[in-house]
Amino acid sequence: LRPVRGGLAPPGLASTRRFVAWETNPLLKWELLGGMGWRDYDRADLATLQTGLLEADVRWLPTQRLSLYGTAKYIIDDSIGAQDGGRISHEGLVRGEYEIFHDLVATAGAGITQTDFLGATRTDLTLEANAGLQYFYTKNTLFTLDYTYENRQSNDNQFDLNRNVVRFGGRLRF
Repeated sequence: LRPVRGGLAPPGLASTRRFVAWETNPLLKWELLGGMGWRDYDRADLATLQTGLLEADVRWLPTQRLSLYGTAKYIIDDSIGAQDGGRISHEGLVRGEYEIFHDLVATAGAGITQTDFLGATRTDLTLEANAGLQYFYTKNTLFTLDYTYENRQSNDNQFDLNRNVVRFGGRLRF
């Protein structure tokens, strides 16, 4: 086991994360991640927050141009205020990337998340789908176009949500 990321944590935040990764062959890579984080708030009305995480990832390269990814997460968020009892989330994600040309990559993904709110009867089920294009103009310049659809169904109707998002972006690396 080795630390995921080193460095100093911001004031009031402490965390520990460990993971193990292995390859069953050069085309299939697995990772398991577990961790716990704590945040001590300066405000008296907010209690110390604790977050637990267990995550499993897999990456598969079935062809030269296609990459498939899968992630399963189990997250426990402790309470942060008098009105919030925390939440437990179960999340599953799949994503694919296909290299159309040397500098053009198509992406697609889907996810499902079930969130149970502790101390309340609220339960949310969120479905998400996305598709996009990435154009590598140069080795340092990337342009993206993404569409995301999100549908959240809650047993408390005021939290139901349908969202459509279109993003156009650029990234310049030095």
